[in-house]
Amino acid sequence: MRKLVFILALCTVFHSAQAAFGNEANSTGYCAIREALTLEEALSVALKCSPVIRASRWGLNAKHQGVRAAWGAHLPQIELQSSYTRLSDPVAVVPIKGFGMRPPTFSKNIYEWKAVGYLPIYEGGRITRKVEISRLEEEISSNQLKLSQEELVADVTNLFNRLVQLRYLRKAQKDALTALEKVRSDTANLLKVGRVAPVDLMRIETQVSAQKQDLVATEELMERTRETLAYLLGWSPTSRFKLKGELKEMGFTPQPDLQAVSKRPDVKAALKAVEEAEKKVSYEFGAHLPSLYLSSSYGDRAGAGFHGKEEVWQAGAYLKLNIFSGGTISARVRQAKAELFQAQNLLQNTKLKAQQEILHATSSIGEARARIEAARLALESAKESFRIEKLRYTTGAGTVTDMLLAQAQWLGSQARYYQALYDYHAAVVAYRLATATILENLSKGDE
Repeated sequence: MRKLVFILALCTVFHSAQAAFGNEANSTGYCAIREALTLEEALSVALKCSPVIRASRWGLNAKHQGVRAAWGAHLPQIELQSSYTRLSDPVAVVPIKGFGMRPPTFSKNIYEWKAVGYLPIYEGGRITRKVEISRLEEEISSNQLKLSQEELVADVTNLFNRLVQLRYLRKAQKDALTALEKVRSDTANLLKVGRVAPVDLMRIETQVSAQKQDLVATEELMERTRETLAYLLGWSPTSRFKLKGELKEMGFTPQPDLQAVSKRPDVKAALKAVEEAEKKVSYEFGAHLPSLYLSSSYGDRAGAGFHGKEEVWQAGAYLKLNIFSGGTISARVRQAKAELFQAQNLLQNTKLKAQQEILHATSSIGEARARIEAARLALESAKESFRIEKLRYTTGAGTVTDMLLAQAQWLGSQARYYQALYDYHAAVVAYRLATATILENLSKGDE
C-alpha cells in the first residue's frame, strides 16, 4: 500500500512538472518574433510574453502559496529532533522505576532522539488573522496584476498608434521632398534660360536639405519607438517587424463617469490594503492575549556508548501569557494603527486621483476632436495653397519664397493633423484606462 501511494505521488509530481514545462514551451513558441503585427496581435503578445506581466503572475502565485502556508498553522506540527549533550556531572539516564528493580543508569553524555508534536488551540486569534491577512495580500496582488495588464495595454496601444502616426508623417515628408525636388529640377532648367535668379535655386536647395534632415529625424524617432514597443512585447529591442493598422477618426464622445472609480484595480487594491491594515491591528493586539497549545513527544534517550537506552515520552497542555515585553507589543500595535491611518489616506488619495484622471481624459477627448476638425480644414486649405503657389512660381507669376512658405505650411498642417489624430486616440486610451474598461475593449472594434 505504501509503495502504491509513493508511486502515485511521483506520478503527480511528474505530471505537474510536465504540464508546467509544456505551458512554458507553448508560451515560448507564441512569443516568437513575427514579421508583421496588428494592434490586437501586439496586445495579445504583450499580455502573454511581457516579463512584467509574467513577474506579476508569479508574484500572485507566491501570495497564493502564502495563504496555504498561513492556513497550515492551524494543523498539528510534527518534527523529528535529535540531540547530544555533554554535562559536567553525571545524571540519571534511566531513573529509578521502583524498589527491587533495575538500578538507575548515570552518564555525562546524553543522546536523545524523538518525535515532537505541537497543536495550537488558541493564540489570541493571531493564526486566523494571519490567514485573513494572507488572503487580502493575494487579492491585492491580483488587483496589481490587473493594473499592470491595463497599463501595459495602454502603453502598447499608444506606442503602436505613435508608430502609425510617424508612418503617416514620414510619407507626408517624402511626398513634400519629392515635390521640392521636382521644383528644384524645374528651377534649375529655368535658371539655364535666365528666367530665375540663382538665389531662388539656392533657397530651394536649402529647403530640400532641411526636408531631408526632418525625414531622417522622423525615421530615427520611428526606430526608437519600435525598440520601446519591442521591449514591451517581451522581444529584443533589435527585433525587426512591421505594423498593420491605421489611425481613424472615431465618434467616441464619453461623459465623465465618476462611478467607474470603484471598478479600478488600484482603488480595489487600496481598499484591500485598508482591510489588511485593520487585520494587522487585531493581529498585533492578539500578542497581549494568552496562548493555549498542546504538546507531546515520543522517543529514546541513552547514555555514553548508548548504554541505558530508555523510551521516553511526554504530553501536556500549556498556557502562556505575556506579562512584560519591554513595550514591544504595545509599540507594534501603535505601529499597526499608524499604518491603518496611512492606508486610509492613501485610499482617499487614490480615489481623488482616479476621479481627476477620468475628468482629464474626458476633457482631452473633446479637445482633441476639436483640433482634428480644425487641422482637417487647415490641411485642405494648405494643400490647395501650395498647389497654387507652385503653379504661380513655375509660370513666373509668383516668387520662390511664397512657394516655399506654402509648402512648409502644407507639411506643418499634415503634421498637426496626424498629431491631433494621435492625441485623440491617446485620450481615448487614457479614458478607458481611467475607467477600468481598457481590457474590456480588447476584442471590440472602435466605435
